[in-house]
Amino acid sequence: MTTPTTPTRPRVLDAAALLAEARGETYVMAAINVVLRSGGELIVPAGAISAAIATRPAAEPRLLALIERDQVHVDNLTGATARRVGRLLARSKLPIELLPAAHVVHAATDRDRCPVFTGDPAILRQVDPNLTLDEI
Repeated sequence: MTTPTTPTRPRVLDAAALLAEARGETYVMAAINVVLRSGGELIVPAGAISAAIATRPAAEPRLLALIERDQVHVDNLTGATARRVGRLLARSKLPIELLPAAHVVHAATDRDRCPVFTGDPAILRQVDPNLTLDEI
């Protein structure tokens, strides 16, 4: 008899993590698989997807394959979310160019401060120094 696996807490992926997955980096792919195989959910903010595609357009097909998986939820920038992300960015006094990072922080804090897979911890820490990060 096998013991059911307890689902892992959701994880948020930032643009750097998405790009690392698109490059096929072993650690990121393994970390994503651990979350998904344990029944956990991946949260991918729309702003992170846009930033990743803008940075590396050739990654788009692989990113789309990832976000179309059943346990992957795209955190869309709705009107209400846009207002909350904008207020978060304003409080942090960071430039508007860091809106994708603020969206990542919002997605994590909106889900009981779930951890974030990131390759750019310094920027996320500027928005929220208490965020739980899994650096890639």
